[in-house]
Amino acid sequence: MKILVLIPARIGSVSIRKKNLQKLNNYPLLIRAAKKIKKSKHKLDLFISTESKLIMSVCNKFKIQYIKRPKNLAKNTTSTIKVLLHALRFLLKKGRKYDVLACVQCTSPFFYTKHFDNAVELVLKKKADTTFTASKFHGFLWSLNKLNSVKAINHNRYTRVRRQDRPTEFNEDGAIKITKVKLFLNNKSLYNGKIKIVETSVENNLDINEKIDLKIAKIYEKYLFKK
Repeated sequence: MKILVLIPARIGSVSIRKKNLQKLNNYPLLIRAAKKIKKSKHKLDLFISTESKLIMSVCNKFKIQYIKRPKNLAKNTTSTIKVLLHALRFLLKKGRKYDVLACVQCTSPFFYTKHFDNAVELVLKKKADTTFTASKFHGFLWSLNKLNSVKAINHNRYTRVRRQDRPTEFNEDGAIKITKVKLFLNNKSLYNGKIKIVETSVENNLDINEKIDLKIAKIYEKYLFKK
């Protein structure tokens, strides 16, 4: 089965300027993610999808293939699904067809290559149609209603049980999502058919969205993931 890995990376960001080019351990986030994928034991094609000439230049410097997408697919409101569809159609026009699609989020920088390989294998061995990375979650969730009052989501507010007695729940980290191309094209979704999780540790779960997340990531890099 032919595997396509796409890393969406536009130049704009709401909270952090040029977020995908921010550096951890001297590498831009998008290059850091690409280098991890390139260490995979699976044969695959890897592309970064971007509208930015600066990001294209960085890709050239590190010898990473990229797909130029139109600027109307690089807005704050652009869905990842539209970006992936554009890339698949672009490659199809060049005669390149794929069976498995992996979407890797470079702003979740602490996944390991083994997480990616394990997720791919579940699909290749037909144990799952879709896989993604996530870590166990033990928090109590609440939501706001129209009156600004709150209601319990994943627990009974009248009966609090011990952490070890609660059903196992998972927090998706966004780092790796893999599905079959045919199902993706049919459903326009990354979550199709039989879905399985590749479990990661909570420290792998950090997603850089705000400036504080970047500061935390640098602390993680220095103390938790120091080689």
